[in-house]
Amino acid sequence: MPSNSSPFSFVRYESSGTGPFSINFDYLSTSHLSVSVNGVTLASSGFTIDTNANTVTLTSPAAAGSVII
Repeated sequence: MPSNSSPFSFVRYESSGTGPFSINFDYLSTSHLSVSVNGVTLASSGFTIDTNANTVTLTSPAAAGSVII
């Protein structure tokens, strides 16, 4: 888990591509995390979580300007 936690329980990115996107808050289990693109929650097959690097990578690229939470 990251040592530099923010007070928020989410991170917002405006991006295109697949990532990786940093997770900068503490979490108990990866099952407690969800990812959404433009307000649509992705199925667990739509992203991977690297617990060593504390990052999320999307399975399919997001369009330019997409909001990823």
